[in-house]
Amino acid sequence: MRLRWVVMGLAGPAAAIGLQSTARAQDTETFERLERTLREIEMSRQVGAADLEFAESGRLLLGGYTTFGFVASDDASSNTRILRQSDTKLWADFSMAGHEAYGRLRFNYLDFNSGDSFDGRGDNLEEPIADRYWYRFDYRTARLADAGKRPDDNFWFQGGRQFVNWGSGLALSEVLYSAQAGLELHNLEVMGMVGLTPSTGPIDFDSSRPGYDTDVDRKFMGVMFTYTGFDRHRPYLFFLDQQDQNDRDSRTILLLGTPFPTRYHYDSRYLGVGSSGEITTELFYQAEFVYEYGQSLSSSISPFAAPVAQTEESIRAWAGNARLIYAPRWGRPNGLRLDWEIVAASGDEDRQHTSNTFGGNLSGTDDRAFNSLGYANTGLVLGPNMSNLMSMRMGASATPWRGQGIFDKMRIGVDGYLLHKLDSDAPVSFTTTGGERFLGAELDLFIDWQIYSDLSLDVRYGLFIPGDAMPAGSDDERHFFYAGLNYAF
Repeated sequence: MRLRWVVMGLAGPAAAIGLQSTARAQDTETFERLERTLREIEMSRQVGAADLEFAESGRLLLGGYTTFGFVASDDASSNTRILRQSDTKLWADFSMAGHEAYGRLRFNYLDFNSGDSFDGRGDNLEEPIADRYWYRFDYRTARLADAGKRPDDNFWFQGGRQFVNWGSGLALSEVLYSAQAGLELHNLEVMGMVGLTPSTGPIDFDSSRPGYDTDVDRKFMGVMFTYTGFDRHRPYLFFLDQQDQNDRDSRTILLLGTPFPTRYHYDSRYLGVGSSGEITTELFYQAEFVYEYGQSLSSSISPFAAPVAQTEESIRAWAGNARLIYAPRWGRPNGLRLDWEIVAASGDEDRQHTSNTFGGNLSGTDDRAFNSLGYANTGLVLGPNMSNLMSMRMGASATPWRGQGIFDKMRIGVDGYLLHKLDSDAPVSFTTTGGERFLGAELDLFIDWQIYSDLSLDVRYGLFIPGDAMPAGSDDERHFFYAGLNYAF
């Protein structure tokens, strides 16, 4: 009965856990979701040298692109927030005989309608301006340029401010100051990584922590082994260590006039095993399982909304995903692709919030909620944290007018999602009804249209239909709309 009481207790005084008001909680949830959604759109854009025209001189590539975006997004109360985004990136890439240096400046200005800002900062030019810069050395490329021979074994190094996607991204998918190095010996690849989160950019999974969206300080160290001896499969094994180095590790939260002194510390480690490859020449797969362990601090608020002493407890959690991509031969002239994906992550019944310390794990119990700075595609609209979640996705996309002039490179697609709580009595990253499992269904539509070599259009629309687990006041349909015009130069 105690576990069920914890979940049902969210309807009482503890409903304001982690924030000063329900409105602030909704703003935080919507802000986190919108950050994930915009990042997904940016990643799917895959702007690169192969897609754009650049001014080129020798081995120096110079380029840039500007995106003018419009976002209309419903929050938990079905209020529509409007954002206009002007995002310009200028970059340079220099390469010579195995050495490569890359740098990028980003000028991303956010323009909200009055009162629509999610974090209280209003219209602003986002930091950092220099958002990517790294150096890479590749021994094989250097030897090929120097002696004209391609060695069987290889060594490479890359360091700087760069995007790190560890494995499939469940444990880590974030921009870091990092150094990575790899060895390729016969049928084995070994990669090591050390990294630190920049103070600006990443959004922490613990939104009750001070500075969770402006000052994140987590250190990562990892090693990954990949076997390359199979023709069609690449199995891998990894270890990743995350150390909480946040200086702002305590705060006093006032709730209904009662102070709750709260300390924050979350050290986690991730053991992962996975593989990707071909089942047939038409069917491709990717699968990964991650076990999380470590130590976290328990909640400073009891299920009865009273202050309680915090203790250090063990983390025992997991996450996994599996994906199939079917590209039939008969559909290849039009780029037809069918996708199926399932993502699942464990939750904790005695938590009141699945990822926060305040309202988090109950003292004296293992913390079974999976939390990381990872990423999984769970849709445009709801975008829940990857904790106590099971998401099933089916999608299809194609370029139906291949060879038809200006419509030659227009790709259209649809994704359908079914979203559930893995444990019906455990919380997710927003308020739900205790004892109910079904979060809802979502339908996402997209158009990626390369109109000209230097001009493209992105359009995304999402519709979320709430399920039984969504409480009154948050059970209306929600919509998300994004349109972005990209110009490359």
